[in-house]
Amino acid sequence: MSLVKVRPDKKFRGIVYLFKIVGLASMAYDAENVERPFGSSRIGHCYNVLLMCAFLLPNYYSLTMTYSNVYENQTRSEMTADLIQTAFHLFNGLFVVGYFGLFQRRSIELANRLVTAHRSRPNDDSSGMRATLRRIFIFELVSLILQLVTVPKAFIFVVYFVGAVINGLILNLLLMQYSLVARLLQHGYGSINSSVCKLDRDFASLMQHYRLLQQLARDISDFYSPVMLVGFVNLFLNLIVYSYYVLLPVLTLGREFSCNNVLLVLYCLNYTIFCIVSLFILTSFTTAAVKESQKTGGLLSLVDRQSLPNVAMLKQLKQFSNYLLHAPPMSFGVYDLVVIDQTLVVSLAASITTYLIILLQSRGPKDQDCK
Repeated sequence: MSLVKVRPDKKFRGIVYLFKIVGLASMAYDAENVERPFGSSRIGHCYNVLLMCAFLLPNYYSLTMTYSNVYENQTRSEMTADLIQTAFHLFNGLFVVGYFGLFQRRSIELANRLVTAHRSRPNDDSSGMRATLRRIFIFELVSLILQLVTVPKAFIFVVYFVGAVINGLILNLLLMQYSLVARLLQHGYGSINSSVCKLDRDFASLMQHYRLLQQLARDISDFYSPVMLVGFVNLFLNLIVYSYYVLLPVLTLGREFSCNNVLLVLYCLNYTIFCIVSLFILTSFTTAAVKESQKTGGLLSLVDRQSLPNVAMLKQLKQFSNYLLHAPPMSFGVYDLVVIDQTLVVSLAASITTYLIILLQSRGPKDQDCK
């Protein structure tokens, strides 16, 4: 195997182990197994269980700390919002890690099908995927470093933010994992469209590969629906609460903020930015994959029938066009509640703004401050 072929595998392996660390890939991974690189792993099951147990202590401390109202000058409405957000942040981490451990067999099946579909593309160009893997790794590394740097230095806050950083990392990596899956599907559709333009493959094999991708996309959307539902609710609450603490110094002119609270604002600002970027990356990749799948029908209609070498190719072209005419459109969603595309960003922004205004207006001078 050439050096060019080894490098993508190493980068992919690095991303897989990054997901394994936070419990998003409990299966075993063998890069040497070309047919089925992902397999069952009892160690992965045990690791996810231990990871969930390890989450409980810092997150329990975070909940008790929030309930005890230890922040300076915190109002009753702020404490209530913090408690709801912290509790759901904890639930999100436990649910996601437990889900990937419990449904390991299903995730193995989908991962192997996705790898097979990617490697059997009509046109094999891995440069785009290498760039995507590199960007995801750098993005998560920078996000983690900035979160750790902006954690308030007082010991009581350090213990609290251990749980917050871990759960935030799980949420961000979940969004990045879904983004990577959407990117792989986009490359699959793109290779089909490239072959249609070049007429370098028969239409029967292209239709078979297209149908494989369509079914795979539906199965992936169904598999991720539970964790993405919880993840989006968690993201929604995080953005409301963290945006509130970012805007609060402007409203109070900084009068109520100590050094630890300044670091808290910086942490919230950093996390808010990376949540928004993660959501934008996800919706951009899913939208691009859907658009790429929709291009195929238009490209088939542009094929010059007279240039086809034989009648069999013309028949295959008609069959492929007829299939696309009646095939259900590909989309990524959360059950029938949410469609994961760029319109999601707009709807979330509108809802977050509404609840953020309500939370800001609920802060009044007569609220009971903490001690």
